[in-house]
Amino acid sequence: MKGKVCVVHDGGRCRIEKRLAKQACSYHEGVPEFTVIVDGKWGKRSHKYSYNANSCVVIIVGMATGKLLHVGVCSKFYSPSTQDIPKDKQCCFKNWDALSSKMETDAIV
Repeated sequence: MKGKVCVVHDGGRCRIEKRLAKQACSYHEGVPEFTVIVDGKWGKRSHKYSYNANSCVVIIVGMATGKLLHVGVCSKFYSPSTQDIPKDKQCCFKNWDALSSKMETDAIV
């Protein structure tokens, strides 16, 4: 597991944005094109140095509908549920082993 981003399904909202782009005749090289708003948040504040956050979340919102289209989560953190649960049954939220500085950009894609 180098960099596996956890993605939440959009529930068909991308299709709505795509349909609205087609209705507006907004195309790029034959593909319906629509505007999105992207924002990301690290689990730790960093500025120009010390990019070593353990987690990151990124959201993408469709401009036309204002609906959430994508949520990407990266986590370097592993926390076993409890000592009493067998290791193969424990819940692990770790899905990222790559550099922390790559979390935000990779979670967008």
